[in-house]
Formats: sequence, structure tokens, C-alpha cells
Amino acid sequence: MRKKSISIERGKRIRALRDKVHLTRLQFEEVTGVSASTLKSFESGERDLSPSKARLFSNLFSTLFTQILGNDTYETSFEFIFDGKKPQVMELGNLGFHSNDAIQIQNEINTFATNSSFNILKIQDDLMSPIYKKGDIVAGRKITVENQFPFYQGHICILESLKGNIFLRKVIKADKRKITSCILNTHINQFTDIFEEIEVRSIAQAIRHWHLSEFVQTPFSPIPNQDSPLVRKRRHAKS
Repeated sequence: MRKKSISIERGKRIRALRDKVHLTRLQFEEVTGVSASTLKSFESGERDLSPSKARLFSNLFSTLFTQILGNDTYETSFEFIFDGKKPQVMELGNLGFHSNDAIQIQNEINTFATNSSFNILKIQDDLMSPIYKKGDIVAGRKITVENQFPFYQGHICILESLKGNIFLRKVIKADKRKITSCILNTHINQFTDIFEEIEVRSIAQAIRHWHLSEFVQTPFSPIPNQDSPLVRKRRHAKS
């Protein structure tokens, strides 16, 4: 019984998304290739969504929202369609800056992190150094329409794979959703692939870059509403 109710709830979420882009089932079939009868079986809960089908609908609705409404939403995410849960915003931590300029940077980062139209990434490795270092944060507007992907060839982009993994790479070639990418740090180690093919859900050119690798955490008392203070490293002048 519970399995049936889950199927019905998933179907309601798909129906709600279709209503928001103002498409009938036949129009949805014309645009996406998913037959009206198949869509009806999912929307009614007669047929349950597998994870792979949920990802398919996530990709389709993400593209439709961008094309028709001009803005994507968390409701098109796999997590929301499959489980009814809002995806968690990336935990960037409370940066606790102590200067007006630095507090402004923190506010900018938080704005990008809570906007579903953007992808934001805290870099976890040195694969894109020396330009992008571990600890830096990058952000860019999310593009989900695959015929626009070739426009980003030669650019550094945040790539979101079909499995939901997010990482920074240079786009070499775009063939529909298959992206050939490369890293910048070719000296990382001999076992790391420089080139890689990835199937992606979205691309976001890294138009914003915060060099937060230059900040370090210090033990002094926090200022109001900030409990993890970070301050710039002091650069000692050479004698």
C-alpha cells in the first residue's frame, strides 16, 4: 500500500511540473518524445518511477523550465521528483569574515548558493591549479539546454553529471550531453587522466571566482552571528 502511495505522490509532482510549463500530455510528447500514454501512467501512479526515469524527467523538466519560463527551480531536481525533498544547498560554512569587503564576499557567495539558476562549487582538489586552488569557490549560471553546450567549448565550466556529481573542468568538446573535458594541472600525478568524457545534466561557465584558499581559520572570538571566523593570511614582507 505504501509503495502505491509513493507512486501516486511522484506522479502528482510530475503533473504539477507539467502544469507549470503549460503543456498538455500531447504537447509534452511532441516536445520531449515521451508518449502521452506513458506520461499518463506515471502521473496517475499506475506506473512507478525508477531512479533512471526520475533522472530523465529531471533533465526534461529542467530544460523546459529554462526554455519556457526562463528560470530553473529545485522542483525539477532528481531529489524532489523522486523523494519530494528539496536538494540541500552546498554547505560552504560560515566564513566569518571581519572586514566590510570580506563580509560582502560572504553575502555574494550565499546569494549564489541559494539560487537554483546557478551552480556553485567549493573546490576540493588541485586538478585545476594553479588558477583554481583547493578551497576556492566558483559559481556560474546553469545551462541545461544541450544545443547551447557547444558555446562553452574552450571555457572553464562547472559540470553537473547525470549522477549529480559537480566538478570544475575545461570543456574541450560538446556532443549533445557528452562532454570531453580536461584538467589544467598536468603535473598532479601520472595516474590522473588529463582528458575525460562525461555525460552532463548542466554546464555553468565559471564567471565568479573567490580565492578563499587565501583565508585561514583563526581561534579569536567570533563577531555577532559568525561562529567560524576566517581571516586573510598576513603576508610577511621580505627583509
